[in-house]
Amino acid sequence: MNTFQLLKSGTSFKKDKIAPDAKFKKSEELKQKQAAEENGGQKEDPRDYLNYESDKEIPDITKQIKKLKKQLKATTGEKPKKIQKIEEQYKHLVNKKKEVMNQLRKKYRIKVEGDSVPDLIDSFAKLTKKYKLTESFNHKLAENHFKKPTPVQMQAIPVLFNKRSAIVLAETGSGKSLAFIAPMLHLLKNGDGLKAIVVSPTRELTIQLYKEFLMFSQIGSHSQSPRVKFLRKTLFPKNEEQYNQLIQSTEILISTPLKLAELCQKHPLNNLEFLVVDEADKMFELGFLEQIDTILSQQNNQQKMCKFLFSATMQPGIEDLVRTIMDDPIKIQIGIKNASNQLIDQKIQYVGDEQGKLMTLRQLFQAGFEPPMLIFVQSKQRAKELFHELIYEGLNANVIHADKKKHERDEIIKQFRLGKIWVLIATDLMARGIDFKGVNMVINYDFPQSIVSYIHRIGRTGRAGKAGKAITYFTDDDSEFLRNIANLLKKSGLDVPDWMLTMKPATSKRWKEIEKKPIQRRTISTEIEKNTNKRFQKQILKEGKRLSKLAQKFPQNINPVDEDGNEINEGKWQKDDHDEDEAGQEVWEDDEKLGSDEEWGSGDEEINSDEC
Repeated sequence: MNTFQLLKSGTSFKKDKIAPDAKFKKSEELKQKQAAEENGGQKEDPRDYLNYESDKEIPDITKQIKKLKKQLKATTGEKPKKIQKIEEQYKHLVNKKKEVMNQLRKKYRIKVEGDSVPDLIDSFAKLTKKYKLTESFNHKLAENHFKKPTPVQMQAIPVLFNKRSAIVLAETGSGKSLAFIAPMLHLLKNGDGLKAIVVSPTRELTIQLYKEFLMFSQIGSHSQSPRVKFLRKTLFPKNEEQYNQLIQSTEILISTPLKLAELCQKHPLNNLEFLVVDEADKMFELGFLEQIDTILSQQNNQQKMCKFLFSATMQPGIEDLVRTIMDDPIKIQIGIKNASNQLIDQKIQYVGDEQGKLMTLRQLFQAGFEPPMLIFVQSKQRAKELFHELIYEGLNANVIHADKKKHERDEIIKQFRLGKIWVLIATDLMARGIDFKGVNMVINYDFPQSIVSYIHRIGRTGRAGKAGKAITYFTDDDSEFLRNIANLLKKSGLDVPDWMLTMKPATSKRWKEIEKKPIQRRTISTEIEKNTNKRFQKQILKEGKRLSKLAQKFPQNINPVDEDGNEINEGKWQKDDHDEDEAGQEVWEDDEKLGSDEEWGSGDEEINSDEC
């Protein structure tokens, strides 16, 4: 198989089946033996607490610890040996609890940083019991197919219930939204007034969060749930009276950064208890730090605000920036930082050039695929071009981009969710946070220009524990960026060919250039091939005319004649003064090569709660 065939075949990265770790087993057996010796030979297996798949729950060690605390307080006048025995039992239970928590975190790849991190939960039933939530909470979860908490929910929900600030990093589709929706709906109640703000980078994301809040709005422990509103143009206060009405009639306000900044400039937002920033890395890249500083400066000094920042990716510089506005935050990281979702079958496929992309995509459609599918391109112009090509394929396809009006974007998203649109073409705007249930495939038609972009794009599939597939096309123009994505897959524990890891990477200067101006690509159109053929036809005609003029310089009869016009050596071929090559083919000295190919340039309407 030659190099081109190897590239053309594509490389598939499939999630390896998880196998028991022998080393982990040995360490557990050693700990088990030590615990047995401490307990007088009674054998104890910590792995009994790790069966997440079964209905077994972690024994409630906390109750036993509380009981021993009471005994210690009541030991005044008791014999020293009895006090010592109770203290030893207490220490043993505390260490046992820490061990169970650490083993659970290890199993579900949960990394925590910070002081006094609250214990994680392993079931929604324990959450309901511990924080005294209503039965409607479990019913609502069951209706929406939430059977067990995801790893990020296991740790983040208790942290927010304890009103601790946190930075939460988890892969796309891991259930981050419910991790802050459930505690906020429980901790706030109707009549409190504005106490919480949730900020998201795009209007589409804010609408999605608004609908999710409405869906779970009856899970609180009180009869009247907090009122949730989405700050849009029709709701924006125009005077002090409307502002006061908004503050008094809302407990949780969801907004985009620009709308929130405008509101803060006109009216102070004080006495807030919660600030949640979704897609935090993107928000801080867009300069949202100034808006957050404005909000924090408007708070009463006595009021301690709980700040929760969620994101799938976060670069070191952004994380340092985030920590400047947070007091002693807990950091929760699920899996490897800035890694891709391992539930996604990822494939990188070489397609040659822009024409190869279109041909490969059409071959995929002809072979059959399972909708719905998302296709990502690098600009809205290219989104329009690709849509123009696909409408002739007989597919239920559509396109979404910034030029679409708000109501048009909302309708397209609705139709895609209902399954009436099979293929949706989008830019990176749609790659962040929009939760489409059941997207089976993502196509990166244009190669993502950063790791963050790649993670968010493919994160639209493989959500909520379901498997997905992602195919990324790359051309010769993208080869310098391939190594970064290959390193990401390697870092995520996937098998990557050595030739991808040894490719020459783009320089830092090149990356900066790409950030300012993306790669110039040829127009997405089958007309290119036709135009190319016409161009070559013109060149051939031009060359033919040139050869004709050149031929007119020589006589039609190349045999010499005498003074009377009679041919000499009639019937014998006489060589002319032009040369021959080694194969005997005639070559004109003043002949020129054909010219090289030319370079080708490359909502403000009301939200219907019934739809939620």
